[in-house]
Amino acid sequence: MENLTETEKEIVAVTALLDIEKSEDNYVDRSKLFYKSQLYRQALDDAKSALEINPKSSNALIAAGKSALKLQSFMESFEFYKEALVQDPKNSEIAEDLRNLQNVLLSDYERDSELAEREYNAVELCSQDVYPGDNELFKLEVEILLKKHKIDATKYIAPAQIDMKTRKDAASIAVMAYNSREDGRLQEALECIQVAIRKDGTNARMIQIRAEIFWELGEHVNALRDLMSIPKPHRIAEVWKLGGKILSKLDLPVMAEFWFRKATALIPEKERKKDLEAPTLFQKVRVKRIYGPLTVDYPVKVDFTDYGRAVYATDTLEPGEDAFDDIPVIIGQLLHCIDLPGCDHCGNSMITPSHYFGDNWKTLPSHLRPFVEEHWPDVTPLYCRFCRREKYCSATCQAGAWDRYHQILCPSVNSASNELYDIIEHKGQAKNERGVYKDIWAGQYSPIILAKLWASIVAEAKRQMKQAGLTSPSCENWAYAKMPFRKFISFGRESAVKRMPEIFKLVQKIFTDCGDGISYTINEAEFEARYFQATCNLQAFSSSITPKHKFMEKLPNIQDLRSLQILKFLEEKPPMVSYAGMFPLHACLNHACDNNVEVMDGFAEGKPAVHVRVKRDIKPGEELFTTYIDTSMPRRLRRAWLYKSFNFWCLCKRCQFEGDDNTSCTQCKKVASEGKKFPGCSKCKKAWYCSTKCQKTAWVKGHKDICSLLHSSVQAQVSEKAM
Repeated sequence: MENLTETEKEIVAVTALLDIEKSEDNYVDRSKLFYKSQLYRQALDDAKSALEINPKSSNALIAAGKSALKLQSFMESFEFYKEALVQDPKNSEIAEDLRNLQNVLLSDYERDSELAEREYNAVELCSQDVYPGDNELFKLEVEILLKKHKIDATKYIAPAQIDMKTRKDAASIAVMAYNSREDGRLQEALECIQVAIRKDGTNARMIQIRAEIFWELGEHVNALRDLMSIPKPHRIAEVWKLGGKILSKLDLPVMAEFWFRKATALIPEKERKKDLEAPTLFQKVRVKRIYGPLTVDYPVKVDFTDYGRAVYATDTLEPGEDAFDDIPVIIGQLLHCIDLPGCDHCGNSMITPSHYFGDNWKTLPSHLRPFVEEHWPDVTPLYCRFCRREKYCSATCQAGAWDRYHQILCPSVNSASNELYDIIEHKGQAKNERGVYKDIWAGQYSPIILAKLWASIVAEAKRQMKQAGLTSPSCENWAYAKMPFRKFISFGRESAVKRMPEIFKLVQKIFTDCGDGISYTINEAEFEARYFQATCNLQAFSSSITPKHKFMEKLPNIQDLRSLQILKFLEEKPPMVSYAGMFPLHACLNHACDNNVEVMDGFAEGKPAVHVRVKRDIKPGEELFTTYIDTSMPRRLRRAWLYKSFNFWCLCKRCQFEGDDNTSCTQCKKVASEGKKFPGCSKCKKAWYCSTKCQKTAWVKGHKDICSLLHSSVQAQVSEKAM
């Protein structure tokens, strides 16, 4: 106790009180002391414990809001403060804290918004690396080209000596062909270029023109045959680009990618930020190749747009139906509920009766407790046989986890992992040099996500290595192992290494020795990339089927009076064992403040999953949008929130055609004279205009599409207040 500060001594004292009585006041008091000691995660946990005792405690809500804000969990902070304001609307501290939250979000808003929108380039976030196995696929497609379309990819036009007069005659006819094509007379253009090529059959430019005419006439095979005949040194960027388009049409994606990759390489350095057609077409082909198999059973497809991957409807989707289901490739239990039992591999809930009933379990009538224990599903966890630091719902998950990643992370073979599991057990905290816990993990999810990601790569690389009879993984082995995570973009601005240097050093230590003499280098670039890959793509979810649900299913079939007596003691919602997961198809959903789908907890292929459910009618070709935040807040705050949390500025229809306030025109951005206010939309009251002209222009451009939605929202808020 001698080395402790006064605040730390107070924490010890309140902890002793909590051992005697777990009261709301004691939890709030300790939460404030943790906050004072900058132990924000512990402060938040205590505030939540107080709220479990009294959900309407304004003191606990304020304490939770303050701590969540320090942890940069902006949405959670906002929800706590919003509820606190309901409980205590005249509390000046709540109003001040809400203003502080808004100021944090809006800091540098005007300066950064335009800059960030200009900086974002989806193509730059995606590589054109050759995938493992593509060489074999390329050869297969060359065979298809020869057998099905009679095109020999190895046969080029042979150089020939043409006298100058013949060449000039051919050139003049080619000009006629070019002019005819420009005028839309394609058949005439084709006839002219045929004559020109008969005179000068080795002219690559003329052959290119004929290929372009064939392309416009829809004769794709003839066009490709011409392009293939041009020797590679004579193929300019436009030739490679057109060849890629044709190969894509012929469903030869690997060859199409090759041609688009060549076209991209020929773009001059100074033009690469502007000339994005070839790299964008490359990503469109790749996205179709990767995600086509994932969407084959669903009425959706994935495409590549200016803002990256996007999900589009291929059929009419109606409200209430599921557009698609998705299963995660990596999961990790969220730290705030780490004390609740769940499967570390699939995410199944394994809550026991004592978890479900909580403090009421001890006060449950004595004759009902044995009844519940008898009929509650068996949730006895299976632990890792070697370290007992991971728990599973079945032998299948136990074996699956070992095979996928735990063979690398298990402390029985990697002692450095013990430190990682200790940090997770203490909800992102570790002891400092004085033996006092402090926050060292700054993510909103568990660090086990990153560890599992790297461990999955290493385990797969080792598997590939052993199958090939090698003593160390080859470059191709590593590339193949990284394949599952190529589906997830990585984008962020703040340095994750600087925010959590201890975690960075720890994962470096963990992956220095992965067994069999193999190590995985985690430098700053790798750490940043994987951290933001998780941050950009993780989705929180819980198993939609819990032991409580299974217990309820059994009750009607139990011939025992206690099956009726227990009903009045059942809670409406069981405690949720929540996870974060990387879902490959779901990760392609973009955000919009007028979202047309929502993500629901679900079950697919016998595992916890997510369902993407339709909110309103979606037509074929229309993009599916989810939402990342509470969209009821004002436009400026929403956009700042998304930027702070997800590193992008929203440009959805609501953000384009909803205004900030009545001092500026929503359409032309004209600022009202001092003391003046612009009239607003009488229906939705979310847009303001300096003139009738601006109002009509905005209506036609897009305000009409969002006005009814905003109006419904306003009406709902009015009704809620009236109640």
